[in-house]
Amino acid sequence: MSAISSFLTFGGTSALCMRILALNVEEGVAEAYARANAEERTQMDGLINTLLREVVRKKQLHQLEGISNKIATQARASGLTPKLLGELMEWDKETMRNLFGEGNE
Repeated sequence: MSAISSFLTFGGTSALCMRILALNVEEGVAEAYARANAEERTQMDGLINTLLREVVRKKQLHQLEGISNKIATQARASGLTPKLLGELMEWDKETMRNLFGEGNE
């Protein structure tokens, strides 16, 4: 088998902007994909897309948690207590109501 046969290439046509991606997969998986009909390939493409999207989402959430933790650490080091933060947030809500009226919280 050539090196190319160990890749699973998928892409799709939908309202979403899709791109073709080559992945290293087991030989049997690549062969099963190659034998699949168009409907089966579309289903496989969707499943792989969903799986990869979830992996990316989790990575982004992890990065966001890191940023949030860094901000919290810096805030504590600067003397910002949860009580003071709460007071600042209430002031912000009041300011927003004054500027933009009720219901803009």
